[in-house]
Amino acid sequence: MADYYAQRASAGLLISEGTGISREGLGWPFAPGLWTDEQVEAWKPVTDAVHRAGGRIVTQLWHMGRVVHPDFLGGEAPLSSSATTAPGQAHTYDGKKPYEAARAATLDDIARVLDDYSRAARNAKAAGFEWRAVARRQWLSDRPVPA
Repeated sequence: MADYYAQRASAGLLISEGTGISREGLGWPFAPGLWTDEQVEAWKPVTDAVHRAGGRIVTQLWHMGRVVHPDFLGGEAPLSSSATTAPGQAHTYDGKKPYEAARAATLDDIARVLDDYSRAARNAKAAGFEWRAVARRQWLSDRPVPA
């Protein structure tokens, strides 16, 4: 992955793929994360390679909310802002599967997810990313989260 990003560093500013803030919020096969020390260490060669090539790199932090398939969560329902089902199909390790109903976030869930975003933002800084961005779409968070 370091070579992939370093080859593109001459563009000046690179934006990473969506990077999970927690196991609960990551629902894409083989997608990276930034919630553990091991993940921070794994990103360092990538950000170092970009910097050596003269570029800067931003990570997109995300919690995928209702588009996390229960297969990623040991069969548990995904967490979302409301108990809804996303249209379409999820990409899983076993191929595409229909999305399933999410469970609505409680106040405790919201506080935990905000803490997850903050931890991932601190980890992104420790991993060598210049900036952190919150990826927004149909996922859980639509507001910036401080580091």
